[in-house]
Amino acid sequence: MVKNIIIGILVVGLAGSGYWGYQQHQQKENIKNMTESNYQGAYHELTYYVDKIHDRIGSTLAMNSRQSVDPALADVWRLTAMAHSNVGQLPSTITSFNDTEEFLSNIGQFSYQNAIKDQGKTTLSDKEYQTLEKLYSQSDQVEKSLRKVQSDVVNNNLKWMQAGKTNDQQQDNQLVSDIQSVDQKVAKFENDWGPEMDRASFDDAGALNKLDGEEMSKDEAVKKAKKYLKVTDVSNVAVQRSGKGSDYKAYYINMDAAGKGTSFDVTMTQKGGHIVSFMKNRDIKNANLSLYQASQKAKAYLKQFGYENMQLVKSDQYNNHGVLTFVKSKKDKRLYPASIRLKVALDNGHVLAFDATDYLANKDLNVKDKSFKLSKKKALKQLNGKVKVQETHHAIFQNESGDFVPCYEFLVTKKQDTYRIFINANNGQEEKVELLKK
Repeated sequence: MVKNIIIGILVVGLAGSGYWGYQQHQQKENIKNMTESNYQGAYHELTYYVDKIHDRIGSTLAMNSRQSVDPALADVWRLTAMAHSNVGQLPSTITSFNDTEEFLSNIGQFSYQNAIKDQGKTTLSDKEYQTLEKLYSQSDQVEKSLRKVQSDVVNNNLKWMQAGKTNDQQQDNQLVSDIQSVDQKVAKFENDWGPEMDRASFDDAGALNKLDGEEMSKDEAVKKAKKYLKVTDVSNVAVQRSGKGSDYKAYYINMDAAGKGTSFDVTMTQKGGHIVSFMKNRDIKNANLSLYQASQKAKAYLKQFGYENMQLVKSDQYNNHGVLTFVKSKKDKRLYPASIRLKVALDNGHVLAFDATDYLANKDLNVKDKSFKLSKKKALKQLNGKVKVQETHHAIFQNESGDFVPCYEFLVTKKQDTYRIFINANNGQEEKVELLKK
């Protein structure tokens, strides 16, 4: 009798252990699927933006007036920045996209130079027009190459998470070969960008090379990332240096928290080891917290890591997580260029994603020379008479020309809708109108 009871207990124990193991396996598989989905999405978006860049350059070639050319090239500048961002979201095991990154950066620089900095010119020079024609042809080649990779991924069911790992199937490493072929093609492009190209003016992220601190090794970067994320036992650690076309020198770190079914993607500056961004990949359970509670968790998180005087300016809820934007406050002015975005899980309030790129690039922005020449009374007259002002703030805002301008920030309502409106405190111009989500 006793023997039968013991056997029964052992059977139940083994069944429970098996079920727990099955749950752990399923959780890890779900995380892998979600991460793979993120990589697939980043690549599809990259391909889409390169398509749009090619089309926009093509339409620019048919334009005659600067009134049409400038907005078109400004749009190319915007699209290259978004494409460049998608390259950075691809897995760190893909190491050969350096020339493609540099190509995108150079297109962005050329577009910025001609759309923003040279607005006084009446037309494009013959040399600039020839460069545009060359970029049109080259972007077409890149577009077709990226589309081929996209087709191979779909038709052969290739996985980004497996690409580049030596113990994987050969078909998964086909993805690495495909990407290398794209990059090798771009490496053969020849363009004379000219000495007037100012890289710093293209992207504020270049300021991240000037942050305080010593150069870090890969091992030091991993050690700091583990300390920041409060994990000790990790596996499958992969570290990649940013390519020569990147806006700043960085380490891209991917690692798994051993036994926890959680993976991390971290971007860190090589100089000083500043955490630029990270993403924690795990399943989020049912929401137990309100968006307000999540914002309090996020504020405490920022304070814990030394981000002082941060003000919440935007919060959105997507199913079971919140996306929150904070900006630095300095001398009673909100510095919108110095912003931090966080993704907070509404099941336990943990920060799952963090992006401080804009903050690190602009946190030391000088606000002394940003005087408010226009009175608040005159600024109010620039608003639509049908809106009702709820809040007013002093702010520094970066407009579409890339200039940092003093603004009155008005939070207004019109019937059931809420808007954020920035009025230039120098000339009364309406810099931006943003409809806030409910």
